[in-house]
Amino acid sequence: PSGVCAVAGPNGSGKTTLLELPTFLRNAFLRSIPEAVGFIGGNWGLRSLDAIPQEPIYLGFQSGECSWELALATRGAGLDERPGETLKIRDQIVLRRVPF
Repeated sequence: PSGVCAVAGPNGSGKTTLLELPTFLRNAFLRSIPEAVGFIGGNWGLRSLDAIPQEPIYLGFQSGECSWELALATRGAGLDERPGETLKIRDQIVLRRVPF
């Protein structure tokens, strides 16, 4: 976007998460996903406070007809080193890696 932009919403709606996402993705790419999660305070920094602790954390990105999703398995305050990954183009799965 150009010009002045604002992100507004109620508490807990994801405003801070949205603004921290570019730094998280950069750290995940340059270092590793578990290290990037560590920089934001462990997996507690990725999930809602009322989420079930054993449930995987899903992160996704979509641009046009291409979508990418990671499935992150938690281990205490950290993550398993082997995330699941799915890449789709026009709803057709191009890449799928099973997590855990």
